[in-house]
Amino acid sequence: MSQKGFAQVLVVKPPSMRLLSVPQLRRYKVIIIMLLTGSLWFFLYTSNILNKLLHSYFYDNMVQLSAQYQASVIANNPFLLPGSSCKIPNMNPFEPSLLDLMSPPVTVQCSNKSPLTHVQPLDDSRAQFQLIVDKSTPVVQQYTSDRNSLRCCYSVITRITTPPGEQHDYKADNRYKIQDCIYFQDQTILDMDTEFLFVHCYVLKLFVFRMEVYKMLHTIIPVKTSVKGKLEQTEDNEGEYSNKTSSDSQPGLREPMSGGFRDNLQKLAKK
Repeated sequence: MSQKGFAQVLVVKPPSMRLLSVPQLRRYKVIIIMLLTGSLWFFLYTSNILNKLLHSYFYDNMVQLSAQYQASVIANNPFLLPGSSCKIPNMNPFEPSLLDLMSPPVTVQCSNKSPLTHVQPLDDSRAQFQLIVDKSTPVVQQYTSDRNSLRCCYSVITRITTPPGEQHDYKADNRYKIQDCIYFQDQTILDMDTEFLFVHCYVLKLFVFRMEVYKMLHTIIPVKTSVKGKLEQTEDNEGEYSNKTSSDSQPGLREPMSGGFRDNLQKLAKK
């Protein structure tokens, strides 16, 4: 009886791979999400700090340059009003003792859209301004697809002055009046004493309902008739600073308003 040989084949099996259970997979998933979130937060936090440092460094340099420039201006012009009857000293707003009270301004971006309205002076000698709606296609399309359905109006904001005999207090900036909204077409001429405007623009829906798509506050510093008369009288009496006064009293130049009234206007625009 013949004996057959059998070849033995050695089969090498790879080590068994252990599959992760569902709870383990969830645990690792949570850990990965936490790591990614933490890395993103750290990146944004460090970027914000860097931007603040750069902004603060730039602001400090600008303050120092402004202080040096203002000091040179004061050296040549020690008085803002060098008249014989009334003298106003030319003070340095960047005086070193005041620098600790200053801080970089915070820029508030109200909208990414282009302004729909603007105010510009008339091209004549009447010292008046006109309110214009920019209905060019690129601007209007940011607010509505149908320019014919756009309706705009403006309200004049007036400050209520302290009555004669009453003491001026801290509540004076809260005393103002918003007049009724006056509708206009593409442009309108403003009264000479208009200083603050609140513009609203609406889009008509179904010819009945209206939806507000735009609001804007405009500030104007006109040369009022009473002020212009005082300036002309002062120029005639003094004759020393007529050139300076005429250059500083051009219509449309911005001048600082009180902080409380400015804050009220900002709150009004956010409503």
